[in-house]
Amino acid sequence: MTREPPAPANSARAPVSLTAPRRAVPPAGTAAIGRWPPPHIAYLLIAGVNAVVLIVLIPPFQVHDEFQHYFRAYQLSEGHLLGIVRNGVPGGAIPSSMVSFVRRTWGTLHLWKTPPLGLHPLLGTWSAFKQPLAPEKRQFAEFMFAGYSPLFYIPQAIGVGIGRMLGVSPLALLYLGRLANAAASIAAIAWALRRLPVGRASALAIALLPGAQVEFASVAADGGIIASGFVLVALILQNERRGSWPWSDVAAAAVAGAVLSCKLVYAPLLAVGVPGVLRAARSDGSLRAMRRLAVPQVITSALALGSALLWLHWSAANLASRMLAPERIVAQKAAILGHPLRFACFLVTDLWRHGLQYYFDTLGVLGAWSVVLPAYVYLCATLALGLSATIARDEEDARTFLGDACWNVVLLGGMVVLIQIAMFVISTPPGVNRLIGVQGRYFLPMGALGATTIALLGRRFRRRGGDGSLYGALLALLLIVSLGLDVGAACGFHVFG
Repeated sequence: MTREPPAPANSARAPVSLTAPRRAVPPAGTAAIGRWPPPHIAYLLIAGVNAVVLIVLIPPFQVHDEFQHYFRAYQLSEGHLLGIVRNGVPGGAIPSSMVSFVRRTWGTLHLWKTPPLGLHPLLGTWSAFKQPLAPEKRQFAEFMFAGYSPLFYIPQAIGVGIGRMLGVSPLALLYLGRLANAAASIAAIAWALRRLPVGRASALAIALLPGAQVEFASVAADGGIIASGFVLVALILQNERRGSWPWSDVAAAAVAGAVLSCKLVYAPLLAVGVPGVLRAARSDGSLRAMRRLAVPQVITSALALGSALLWLHWSAANLASRMLAPERIVAQKAAILGHPLRFACFLVTDLWRHGLQYYFDTLGVLGAWSVVLPAYVYLCATLALGLSATIARDEEDARTFLGDACWNVVLLGGMVVLIQIAMFVISTPPGVNRLIGVQGRYFLPMGALGATTIALLGRRFRRRGGDGSLYGALLALLLIVSLGLDVGAACGFHVFG
């Protein structure tokens, strides 16, 4: 047989079949990283070590709502999926030693109250190791999170359960829950960084923000929610570029989506792959490639949303509560539906007035808005985010990147609006002319999607060469941020006297 001559260089490009495996492209400037560790390894090294430091440095329950998550993790470790209702409020039967431990270290059992910061010497905290758990002595403790999905707390419940079997103190239970949460969240984000096909440098910078690291080093549910956002986006984008979904990825994406969908404001992340599905139909000329991408994503979305909605319905039906002030919720809904244009202007005005505050809170303000980090930490974190946008990206089709970026911006904007609406309905009293309750940690689950958007838009400013040096500078900035976080926590909480 005679071999066909090669096609000329200027010939029309043959359509790419999504049913065939594509050639792997080194992501996020990997080819130019050189001797530097890739993003997922760098993240494991920095976040893994720093999580252990933060678990010790951050005093008990100084992370947002941590004592409520602490009670919920203990409840689940005993196999109780739901709490009980007493006098119209949800909660559970908790060992009295845990309740007294929270009162002594945090100062109150009321979710909406923030005690003064005070001093938290490390030696004084460690004296609580001597306090016995005495699980047989119990009392009712009210906590709104008694109805939160068990998916939020699997690692924490495992850590607390191990501590219960060993008969350790309430403080040791807290540390074990924090350690288990940190291990699971950091491992999940490292896995997502390894699989994310675009924007890995920006995703690394976002995942190492002080606000994210603090959540991972706590028993709060936010660590798992943030990690689930990274995992879901990475799986959708990687399988979109691969042209097919293995069933193991469908299962993993469904679990991550179920965690996110229990907070309905993040449900739009399930639609990240819509541009890829439409592009597959155009490039193949038939519906086969579109089905290969659309069917797994529809299954993932149906499982995630279905399970989340079933849990929300079942838990709400079994935990009738007045803690969320239903009269206020009804009044706020009426304000939205009665004057939608005025409400839209209210949301835009809130972002204009308080956007900078939300930005710095997302970077990291420790405790209940109590401990501001050194100024150089915020400066270095901002520089790291900007620098990550200049590092070389994947070689993607220049005709499609702008459309994907625009879709990502729509999803990001939609989730910001949903967060604002949720806080207006739940936390803002009627008649108040500003939004109450919006916190920076609510934006962190969108970090991977934000990183891919930065990468796609950053192609406009892409530099040729020198990416190894830029990536090394990025790692140096992130190390400074992490060390500054440790210094800020030690000084802000006065853990050394």
